[in-house]
Amino acid sequence: DYSNLKKADIFALALTVISASGAEPLPTNGEKWHKIRQGILPHIPQVLSQEFLSLLK
Repeated sequence: DYSNLKKADIFALALTVISASGAEPLPTNGEKWHKIRQGILPHIPQVLSQEFLSLLK
């Protein structure tokens, strides 16, 4: 079933950008992972515009 493939690609791209922005290493599972899935991003040390942060969410 490939119905969610585009959503998964976009989610993976957002995780890549978060990582490249200097965030702590991404969790592989657990509460922190589920928070990311809900749009609650880990702390990103670089200053990013609100528009860009909204795009990541």
